[in-house]
Amino acid sequence: MPLVPTAPRPNVLRYRGLFPDWGGARPVSWYFGQELLEARHASQFPTNLAGPDEDVNVYLVHLLAHLVAGPADPRVLPGADPLLMPPDARLPRSAQADHYAANGDHRLVMLGLFDVGDGLRRRRVPWGVDASQVRARDLAHGQACYALAANLLEGRPAHAARAAVLRKLADRFDDYVHVLGVLATRRWNLGAQLDDGALAQLLQPADGHAPACPVPVATMDDLLDDLAAWQADPTPLREAALRARAAALGVDPARLGLAAA
Repeated sequence: MPLVPTAPRPNVLRYRGLFPDWGGARPVSWYFGQELLEARHASQFPTNLAGPDEDVNVYLVHLLAHLVAGPADPRVLPGADPLLMPPDARLPRSAQADHYAANGDHRLVMLGLFDVGDGLRRRRVPWGVDASQVRARDLAHGQACYALAANLLEGRPAHAARAAVLRKLADRFDDYVHVLGVLATRRWNLGAQLDDGALAQLLQPADGHAPACPVPVATMDDLLDDLAAWQADPTPLREAALRARAAALGVDPARLGLAAA
């Protein structure tokens, strides 16, 4: 059972459970926590890969629970409006940070679970731009919102823990979007999926003959995750991971859009 320390008197630690008795009903956050940890384990960005971030996991669990139970946040604005229409500078810094954090939260959830930048615009892809441009813009908006929220809270001891979480979300925003994407598709079956037949067709060599040995679907899911990550962020590190996965599965890199090594 998860425990947190309490100190009723100096130099004496006691512990209390975060959740109700295992024999009784559990809060929805408990289930989201289990699902999130499984998704992170299956993702390209597992817990603590880039440094300690269990605190971000806790933040994401509460964010998902609020999505289910809470009303829409009136501070959420579409597009770049959170940045173009900042909160009143006369408000306390914590209230200004709340404005930006709410908009960062919204974009993180919408991009990760539903592959849209915000739930307020009329068109998934506005006129005059393509899907990749819209996604890059939405990622930039979410990252900027979290960065501004962290800037407003950093250096204030009362908000140090929250500022640390917001800074991690700002610095690795696209990675946390990826984690929620894995949660959506691999754990919750949201969005389109490739069935076994589609995967087999993808693996067919140019001569049209099926591969001699079938490839496990779960392994191919990992290849598709690597491919999506490289297409979204074509860095040498992601390309190397994609090539290694393709080589292990016997997939021609050219079929994935990779140039000959």
